[in-house]
Amino acid sequence: MDSYIRAILGLSQEAGPDELQKAYRALAAKWQPVLRERYANGTAHHTFEDYGPEEPQEAAAEPGAVPKKGPHTGAGAARRPSPSVEPQEEAAGADVDAGPSAPRPPASAPKRKRRGRHWLNSDSDEATRRARMQRERRQALSAEQRAIERAKNAERTARLRAQESPEKREKRLAAQREREAQRRAQWTPEERAKKLAAGAARAAQKRAEARRSKSASAGPSQAAAGKKPEQAERKGEADADSDEQGEQDSDSVSEDTGSESQDSDDQPLAALVAAKV
Repeated sequence: MDSYIRAILGLSQEAGPDELQKAYRALAAKWQPVLRERYANGTAHHTFEDYGPEEPQEAAAEPGAVPKKGPHTGAGAARRPSPSVEPQEEAAGADVDAGPSAPRPPASAPKRKRRGRHWLNSDSDEATRRARMQRERRQALSAEQRAIERAKNAERTARLRAQESPEKREKRLAAQREREAQRRAQWTPEERAKKLAAGAARAAQKRAEARRSKSASAGPSQAAAGKKPEQAERKGEADADSDEQGEQDSDSVSEDTGSESQDSDDQPLAALVAAKV
């Protein structure tokens, strides 16, 4: 590399640092006349960092010099508009060399206003859509996690109840009955009436569903067996009688349980627990 530099500067291979510096300064002053005064005063840098736009023309003006093409000469000398000015504004008469703060013609103001409003609406719509997607993703994940947690809790509860001893089961049921008795003791008469009405409605619905399922299962079995109409009629009457008897029994049981619950609400809590156990 040193030999290549020495050959460019026109020095021999035995030239010292002082000769190299002198030759370098002479070549730089030849190609960059603006540095001659600086080299004469001793204030110039030994680099090509601060060249001006007039240097290529001055170098090309000297005899035997090769002109260089740059951003200000040759192919790069064409005038380019400022990036802040659009071609439509340039055609409308905007000053392309005045910079971004130059006044624009009145015709371009509505365009910029509409463009800014469109960008603002687009950004707002995109932000709203992104926020909605994130919220839906969080809700889906939370619902899925809740379902997984419920399944895990149910499985763990079933496993623990299968492993518990009869004594622990009795204690747990006694505590559960005690909590239920305390909760019922806090009911008002209106709440008690509502609870009893809801229980009666659920019992009636269950009886109706059982009756429908029984009648639906009895029809195909009779058709498959090929029974006579008299036998089918007698069996239907017997089923109806049994249903009525079951309804009467269930009503009596519900009345007994209702009276039992009312009596147990009036009894002390300790006596209720002892009687249940």
